[in-house]
Parts: sequence; structure tokens; C-alpha cells
Amino acid sequence: MIEDIELPPFPRLERQTVLHLAECPLGGPASGGSHRGPDRVGKNILACALAHCAIRHGHTALYLRAPRMFDELAIARADGRLSRLMASWARIDVLVIDDFLIRPLNSTRRLICSR
Repeated sequence: MIEDIELPPFPRLERQTVLHLAECPLGGPASGGSHRGPDRVGKNILACALAHCAIRHGHTALYLRAPRMFDELAIARADGRLSRLMASWARIDVLVIDDFLIRPLNSTRRLICSR
């Protein structure tokens, strides 16, 4: 749970800031955030804890690893259900994408992202 996060891996992130993020109502479709930093500092734990908190407040959340997400997008594009997949993801209040852009995008993935 968000209240149980140990913050030493986040030296510039105060507990009150995290708790405030957890209590804030979700904004419109333009709201969002990203957590960048070195490996093994707890970005994923923080993102999942915030998503869990959103679920406790009645919102929906989905966790995806980027490599699998790109595979799902490619398959959906090939079998004609890309718009339905994108519409289903658009209805999710909190989308956590792990391992996003840890490698450069290949031409197929760039094409999927550009549409």
C-alpha cells in the first residue's frame, strides 16, 4: 500500500508528496506522469502503489510491460482490432507501463506508436 512505501530510494521525494499524490483525484485525459531514474530505485513499486491507491478510490488501473504492450498492439493491428484495443485502454483511469523505452524502438514499433 502507498502508506507503507519506504522512501530512502527516493531521496528527493518526501513522504507528504507521495501521500498527496495518492489522495489527489485523477485529472482529465491530459493528466499523467512518468518516473525516470536509475535501475533498482523503486520506480515500479511507487507506480504500482499509486495505481493500487487509485483502485481503492474507485478508479481502474492496468499494468503493462512495454515489450508485451508493443506485441499486443502489433497483433491487434494485424488482426483488425487495434481501434478496439486502444478504446479499451483509453477507458482505464491509471495505466502503468513498465520498461518503456529501455531500448530504442524498431521500425515496426515506431510505426505502431505513430498511429
